[in-house]
Amino acid sequence: MALIMVMVAVFALSVLVGAFAYAMKVETKLAQTANNGETLIWLGRSGVEQAKSILAQVNCRYEALNQKWAGGSGSECETNGAFTDLPMENVPLGDGTFSIKITDLERKININNASEALLAMNPLYISGAIDSWITEIVWDRLMRMDPSGQPVPWAAEKITHVDATTIDAVLRPGQKWHDGKPLTAEDVVFSFMAPASGDKSPMYKPFVANIKGVSVVDARTVRFTLKTPSAAFEASTLAKINLIPKHVWEPILKDLAGKPQNVETVQESIPIGSGPFKVARYKLQEEIVLEANPDYWEKPKMSRWILRVVTNVGATLGMLGRGEINFLTDYRGDPKILSDFAKQNPKIQEVATIDMGFRFLAPNQRRPPFSDPNFRRALSAATNRPLMATAAWNGYAVPATSFISPALKFWSKPGIDDLKFDVGRAKKILGDAGYVLVGNALHYPAGVKETVADN
Repeated sequence: MALIMVMVAVFALSVLVGAFAYAMKVETKLAQTANNGETLIWLGRSGVEQAKSILAQVNCRYEALNQKWAGGSGSECETNGAFTDLPMENVPLGDGTFSIKITDLERKININNASEALLAMNPLYISGAIDSWITEIVWDRLMRMDPSGQPVPWAAEKITHVDATTIDAVLRPGQKWHDGKPLTAEDVVFSFMAPASGDKSPMYKPFVANIKGVSVVDARTVRFTLKTPSAAFEASTLAKINLIPKHVWEPILKDLAGKPQNVETVQESIPIGSGPFKVARYKLQEEIVLEANPDYWEKPKMSRWILRVVTNVGATLGMLGRGEINFLTDYRGDPKILSDFAKQNPKIQEVATIDMGFRFLAPNQRRPPFSDPNFRRALSAATNRPLMATAAWNGYAVPATSFISPALKFWSKPGIDDLKFDVGRAKKILGDAGYVLVGNALHYPAGVKETVADN
């Protein structure tokens, strides 16, 4: 085995407050009886503060995230009736009056955090994990990977393997880009051919390298012709390439032709995709705000998705406690601190799952002694994975049995136990292979010696 698994499947800790935030959108309407601009401005500012004060009279204000209608478990304020007795119409203020209207009482908002700023929102370039979160929900794909690790139809309602090198994808009807234009079969052809053309999309070009051609069969059907049969085509290509609008990206690629820059330098003012969420506004170093796409074929379960960039772990936990974020998506501190924090805050729910990623030791197999499979097997047997899970990850990890995480249930095989910690077995493997252990010194078999890389 090329990799010696010393640790996999680190637990991904997610913390959320009542599943979703309660969005109380407040509109204030001023009666313009003021006779000059300065007074009107004062009325406006004071009206907002007065609105806050009135809303603060609701006894369950700080329980909002816990309401059933906000995705929580519920509390004493189950209906909107708590607001009916508040003085919210024609409230006297200075020389005028103002009214407060609750315009959106049950919107569900997911407020996330990121520990580093985004470099871009670009369907042809992902600089890291944070970028990918945005890309996944702004741009759609013909297929998606399901929780078990299997590719399933997505923007395509059906995938048909005509023969070993011919695949047809039938698009779901009525799909639109976020600017309102229809998503067409020609757009899909362009999405897969753009990375293959020239060197302007280096990140995604490898994923389309096995495509010989893409063509339109009819208004909803696209045909892929492969150079060679590929069992991984669905997962590595159809579930990987983002669908991009031809009317947006064709001019961009034409403009880049003959220039040293590639698509990784491009940032649309308002990115246009066809995914479940569309970009409302953004500052890459501060905050990304996405709104649900009302034209999406499957209605999103939340109306707004917000990502706030907070690079300080302590500040992030403080924001979580105050409800300024309600889902801790990016935590890079000690898991136990996070777990203790959740226990001290009854409104915060801790969820622990096994990550799809893993930690591993990858020796250089081109140089002795790691070029010897027997030496690698002995090293693996001498590695105490349970101890590492406890000591290095405070128990928030599970030992590896392969480079496939147990989170991917379709691919993972339970019950593998041949990677158990066994120093005696390690010594026997080495002895049988000609290695001699004298004290703490390991002597290699005859003719084997370590090599040092050239400077």
